[in-house]
Amino acid sequence: MTHDFTEKMKRMGFQNPKKEHVFGSAKITGSYMCINHPKIRKVFVIGMKSLRTELESVGIQVVGAEEHMFSPGEPIDMTSFENYVLDPEVGAVVMGNDTSFTMSKLCIASLYINQQNCKFVLTNTDKFTLINGRQFPGTGTLLQGILISLKNKSYEVAGKPSPFTMELVQK
Repeated sequence: MTHDFTEKMKRMGFQNPKKEHVFGSAKITGSYMCINHPKIRKVFVIGMKSLRTELESVGIQVVGAEEHMFSPGEPIDMTSFENYVLDPEVGAVVMGNDTSFTMSKLCIASLYINQQNCKFVLTNTDKFTLINGRQFPGTGTLLQGILISLKNKSYEVAGKPSPFTMELVQK
C-alpha cells in the first residue's frame, strides 16, 4: 500500500518520495496497536485489504475478511446472529474505510464490542473523501452506523486526527 502512496505522490509532483516517509492510516494504525495495545494480538477488522496487511505485518492476527462473515454474500438473519460464536482471543475491533461494508460486519463488530468488551479503534474519522468533486463516504460515516448499536460509545482514533500520528511522523 505504501508503494501506491509513493506513486500517487510522484504523479502529484513530489520528487523521489520515499516509502519510509509515507504514513498512511493503515500503517499508523498498526504502529498504534503495537504501542498502545501490545497485549492485543488478534483483532476483528472492518476495512480494506491494506489495513489487514499492515496489521498482519506487525504480528497482529486478523479476522474479519469475508470468510469470517456469517455466510459470505448472503444477508444476515436473526438465527445466524444469535448463534454466532465469538473468538475469545479477539481483543479489538479495528475499523478503516470499507467499500464492502455490510450488515454482517456491523453485527459482528457490535457483538465483539458489546459482548466481549473489545476495544474499538479507528484508522481515522474522515466523513468523506473528495473524488472529482463528489463526497465518497469515509470511515467517520461508517462509525456513526456502528455507534448507534453500541452500549459503550467510546472509541480510539489511531490515525488522523490524533496526537499519536504527529508523534509518529516526527520520529
